[in-house]
Amino acid sequence: MTHLFCLNELTAVRFVYFALRRRDMVLLPVLPLFPFAKRFLDKLARWAVARSNVGPIESLCPELTPAWELPHIMQENIFEEIEPWQRAYYRFDYVGERLADYAMAYKQVVSNYLGNRLYTMLMIRRAVEKSGREHVQVHGLSPDIAKAMEVYADSGAGDSILPFWVPDRVLNFFLTLASIVYALGWVLSRVRLSPSPAKEIFFAADYISDVDDINLYEEIEDGGPILLVTRAEALINSGQPERVARFEHCSISDGIFPAKDVPGVMWFVIKETVRLYSVIGDVSVSLYYNLSTLPFRRIVYRAFFNR
Repeated sequence: MTHLFCLNELTAVRFVYFALRRRDMVLLPVLPLFPFAKRFLDKLARWAVARSNVGPIESLCPELTPAWELPHIMQENIFEEIEPWQRAYYRFDYVGERLADYAMAYKQVVSNYLGNRLYTMLMIRRAVEKSGREHVQVHGLSPDIAKAMEVYADSGAGDSILPFWVPDRVLNFFLTLASIVYALGWVLSRVRLSPSPAKEIFFAADYISDVDDINLYEEIEDGGPILLVTRAEALINSGQPERVARFEHCSISDGIFPAKDVPGVMWFVIKETVRLYSVIGDVSVSLYYNLSTLPFRRIVYRAFFNR
């Protein structure tokens, strides 16, 4: 029996046990429930590959190398096969009615969540087709991705999956509380009693360290000051930092709130985050981790445009 492992916080102990017992194991991409656990899980995966008979998926399916991830996904057109299921399972129409102002963002977050798992689904399907479903067991998939595999893998790969279970609504309740507390603390940290005078900016860009974008900035800088807005501060030092050093830059989270706006903003965060939980609080905890911050992201942009 070949054991395919999607390593996460719930399968880590079983993974180590199987590795020490030298079971026949193949490592799928690490898919943590919470992003902050990924570094530890990556280290655990490297330890297992170095010290035991755990092999990467390429050991079973040599064609599935990381470099071919996007071409394989595009050629297989996995999304087309699962899109009707995705729309129904994640209740796009229902959420669109109950959370109309979040409908597009909800669809995008769900699609990104599934998009990060499409190659894993392809790996499982190929492995089952190569070894036979009676000779493969898949560990570490969440119930929603296991359901997606039933739709996608007409070869019967779904029969080989042992999905984990967690009380999603309970965990998502605590994520909701954590999101509210973090957002409220952030709002208080951005209060300014006497904001600085606004600067006149000719062009502001969502800077992602793209060379083509830098070419554009250089072409239009004669028009006036250019502001590069980064999603993460480290981006300004990546790519070609010497070419953008002369431009002003800031982070998207550098916004401010006048003191008079704080009560309304804090109430907005509480009300909207609870509203989201009331409608979509039963989705997978890994998915809800990103959804629960949508109200916070709205106030981040609101604060930014207060500068």
